[in-house]
Amino acid sequence: MRRSRAGELLEKNRNNQDSYVNKDRRPPKTFNVGDCAFLIKYSQSTGKLDAGMRGPYRVIKVLPGGRYELKLLSGARGKTTQAAAQYMVPWKGEWCPESCASFFEDAYDNDEIVDVAIAGPSANLISDQETVWVPEDGAPSGKAVLE
Repeated sequence: MRRSRAGELLEKNRNNQDSYVNKDRRPPKTFNVGDCAFLIKYSQSTGKLDAGMRGPYRVIKVLPGGRYELKLLSGARGKTTQAAAQYMVPWKGEWCPESCASFFEDAYDNDEIVDVAIAGPSANLISDQETVWVPEDGAPSGKAVLE
């Protein structure tokens, strides 16, 4: 009788603890084959300005236990990696390598770029009839400097 009562109390206590621990727990995110996601890098960050995520990755295969086999969209060279759903963030963008690449190439293809010398804060301004920029330690050519 005491053993059965102790077993009942242990089972009741286990259920209470499980419900308390799982009260605020969210179910893991689910991904399908072909979905894109970023991976959170916890131990790989090298500094405060390093990106906190890596990717985007494409889900290749769904593994048991909430894990996924992933392939990097650009520059993967056939390599795959595995990750748990808790370290994955869904990517809501579209992967369009042709249009994205052309955008970044066109951003720097400007034929009207003109080289202009701009004096920095260490240049001295000498004003006579016209404005002339002079290096800090030098005088304009053809003019005498009285000290």
